[in-house]
Amino acid sequence: MLLRERYPGRDMQATYEGLRRLGAPYGLTFVDRPILANSRIALEAGEFARDNGLFAPFHGEIFKRYFALGENISQPVVILQVAKDIGLDIRELATALEEFRYAGRLQAAQQLAASLAIYNVPTFIVNGRHKIVGTPPLDEWRKLLSAVADE
Repeated sequence: MLLRERYPGRDMQATYEGLRRLGAPYGLTFVDRPILANSRIALEAGEFARDNGLFAPFHGEIFKRYFALGENISQPVVILQVAKDIGLDIRELATALEEFRYAGRLQAAQQLAASLAIYNVPTFIVNGRHKIVGTPPLDEWRKLLSAVADE
């Protein structure tokens, strides 16, 4: 799906520029992403990586491939290359994906999110009851967390 179809009327160029501006201080780069990739396969592969102790490197590499390099993470060839690059067993991963081994785990996470009225990413739940949606500026984060720290 094209992002302009998903978000009609949104100035996508301004969105890309905003991402680049926000990411620059952290060394994060963002390319223009005209296509919204279906991340299901990447999410399932992420669960495989988690079970094999390599979630953090997998997550970082998927983020880089999608946002910084513009690769389509809905393509199995991209997912398997990431897995290979970080040292996962790609034959076992391919089997897990073919069998939809992690589909139930993803469905359970979706159900939990719906039960908590979480519809946007990122959403953070602090102390089990304070919901923070989006990515507030650092000073706002500090205020929010200070307000709930003493509960």
